[in-house]
Amino acid sequence: MIVQPEKFLFPLLLVLLSTLMACSKPEPTLEERLAQAQSLQDTGELAEAIERFEALSSEYPERVDILESLAFAYIEADQQLLAGFTFTTIAEMVESAPEYRIYAAESFASANDRDAMLEQYRAYLQEAPNDRSIWIVLAETLDEAGNRSDALDAYLRVDRLRADGATRIRIGQLYLQADNLSQAQNWFARALNDFPHTEEEALYGLFETAWLSRRFADAEQLLEALEEINPERVDESELADAKEQLREWRRRQDEAAAAAAAIAERREREEAAEPFDVDLAEAARATEPEDTETEARQRERPPRETETTPDTAEDDLRVRARAAFSRGDASEAVRLFRQALVDHPDDATLWRQLSDAALQTGDTGWAQAAASEALRLDPDNPRTVLQYIRANSDQWASDRWLREMESAYRRFPRTPEIILHLARGYLSLENNRRSARLLFDEFLRIAPEDHPERPMVEAERRRL
Repeated sequence: MIVQPEKFLFPLLLVLLSTLMACSKPEPTLEERLAQAQSLQDTGELAEAIERFEALSSEYPERVDILESLAFAYIEADQQLLAGFTFTTIAEMVESAPEYRIYAAESFASANDRDAMLEQYRAYLQEAPNDRSIWIVLAETLDEAGNRSDALDAYLRVDRLRADGATRIRIGQLYLQADNLSQAQNWFARALNDFPHTEEEALYGLFETAWLSRRFADAEQLLEALEEINPERVDESELADAKEQLREWRRRQDEAAAAAAAIAERREREEAAEPFDVDLAEAARATEPEDTETEARQRERPPRETETTPDTAEDDLRVRARAAFSRGDASEAVRLFRQALVDHPDDATLWRQLSDAALQTGDTGWAQAAASEALRLDPDNPRTVLQYIRANSDQWASDRWLREMESAYRRFPRTPEIILHLARGYLSLENNRRSARLLFDEFLRIAPEDHPERPMVEAERRRL
């Protein structure tokens, strides 16, 4: 009997196939692969772990848990930029979880990518606008970067959410840096009123704003209060020289007061001796001017134009400088006027306007120097003469100031501003009410009806 092989071949193949299937291992599940990658990370095999997480995220791009594990593996491997980008991807996938943007921002911060960090903090705050702690981080980061305007906005948001003394002090300091002295004073005062523990810093800020605003009497009082708390505070600051300058100012004030008192006493004794006790306009035309320092300068150079009006298209610097001064930004105006003078060193108007702007910033050195140059270039302009007197008034004794003003009045008897300055000088320095009345009347007679000082002068005149 012949046995056919086909009858045995098929069962044999079945046995072999069953054996092979029993011996082969099944493919690992997703959870098992994740566990393997996590195990590699736990044992410090970060490169292999990251490789596996990256492969899994490519296969399952919608799985947030895989991306999160990958991001933290990047952090552990000090690949901060990759971690930041991965957290950003998660945040975009899961809009209901903006906290991933904080993780992204912190990763970018570790990678020294400030712009990316700020972008993530801002994106987070759009979703969570009342998170005060992140507003503080944003404000401090912008502050450190020198972005004063945006830092100020962030600190103001912090204060609106919940005020604290340190934030208010910093807001005041930022306004001070921006030369916004009124706002700086406001925030220092608010810190002092609401948070007594900020007293030293708040008083120093108020002292600085008073000094820069040339409110020397206020600065003197604030300095006294500050030194009761910490006598070394000002000495160790950038305003150390201000103490000596305030002492000098006080000395001059006392001298002026003593001189005024002596003049008043003398006038009481000398009934007939009273300057300008006649019609002042006639006296000005009849009297030769004294040879004062102001007038002596007019012989140094021939007269020039009294004003210049630059074409806007030709000289943008001059236009920008005057615009800055008009809007109250005196520090910016000083910077622009000085730049403009490089190309226009003989422009007397620019020198006078630089002096005026410098005087408003408290820089008396520049104010006096610029006024002197303006007077040298344009000695016959009453506005230039008046600015020269204003710039030097803190350095002159009261009798010197009166001599210069009387001389200016003789030269320019129909200039309302000079008349007004002299009238108020007679009243405050000599209590010479008769001469002040005559000058106020003269001002009201010749000044335009829309002159901004007219209402004030009318009120002052009625009180005499």
